[in-house]
Amino acid sequence: MHCLQLANLASLLAQRGHAIAYREDAICPRALTDYWVACRSRSDLWHQAMARNRQAHQAGDWVALRRWWDDHLVVLQEILVSEMLSRVVACLAAASDQQFRSAPICSKTWSEEDAIDGPLPDADDWAIDPWGEIVVGGDSVSGYSMSHDKERDASSSGEASGTSSKDSTAAGSGKQDLSPITDAIQSSHLDARNRVQFLMLHNRGCRVTDAVRLNRLRMTVERWTDALLGRMPVRLSTAMKYGFDKELIRSYADETAELGPTIGYSAAAALLNASMMNTLSRHVDRTPALPQANRRVAQSVIKMLRPNLFDDWGELKSLRQHRIECDHRHSELDGKTPTAWHMDGDDSGDRGDAGAKDSLQRWYLA
Repeated sequence: MHCLQLANLASLLAQRGHAIAYREDAICPRALTDYWVACRSRSDLWHQAMARNRQAHQAGDWVALRRWWDDHLVVLQEILVSEMLSRVVACLAAASDQQFRSAPICSKTWSEEDAIDGPLPDADDWAIDPWGEIVVGGDSVSGYSMSHDKERDASSSGEASGTSSKDSTAAGSGKQDLSPITDAIQSSHLDARNRVQFLMLHNRGCRVTDAVRLNRLRMTVERWTDALLGRMPVRLSTAMKYGFDKELIRSYADETAELGPTIGYSAAAALLNASMMNTLSRHVDRTPALPQANRRVAQSVIKMLRPNLFDDWGELKSLRQHRIECDHRHSELDGKTPTAWHMDGDDSGDRGDAGAKDSLQRWYLA
């Protein structure tokens, strides 16, 4: 698998990040172990390759250094390009943790006592503000304050039942351990990226053309990473944490907020992805450096997505589909049928509203 396919996967996760972060069980915690192992194994291979450069430099063998650059230039390109995926996954995990701590309304154990200010919010009243807080009924909710309230309620109920508050708190925060793992992976990738920049700066046996090519690739990756993070409907502070240029991220966030969830957003996302792949392909070789390691990383990332995120055709569900399913479960808990037609007025017979029926027929015939 080529590193460009990892960049394409990062673009897909960034475009569907709002639907993935909407579900607090979207990322499988067990799959994070496979993701950590795959990234760790690939990182070890990277460091072994760069260790051979250091050994040749210490020995003063400039012929070996020149040969090393000819053989491992594609490895350095892969380190720079694949960082896009690690940053997007880390940002997505952080957004998922924030969503779970703030308003896990799609949880099967949700009850009206867990509501913020009264009964369960409707699907239309609930949304993830793409560039701000979690929004329920038009009011922003602070994630940390609500998580502290839930932990306090869990600890008080644990003491009342004779259980320890420590166990109840651990059980309540079992799904909040995603971002530390992904942040550690991203930090390890950042260390490899810094080593690549060190080799570019000191020019140990590297041609000037190769150094210039790597530097252009580095700037291209940084710009497109900020574009992906800026278009992710997560908190702006979260996107800035994993990006490079905060002002560029903010500009992409403002542009995406103006488009909204319309057809124009889908078209802009498709054009953005095509432009990104075209630009990156100009600065990398066609031959992959570590295809098996990249494949294992991509497989582990895909396994992090639970099956309930996909529809019957194998496509990732949109945010609207998740809201409809969530509203359907809430209606079943309340004893209502979400697909039933509810007529206004005192007449509860089968006649319905004649005006509504005529308008429906006119719409159908048109």
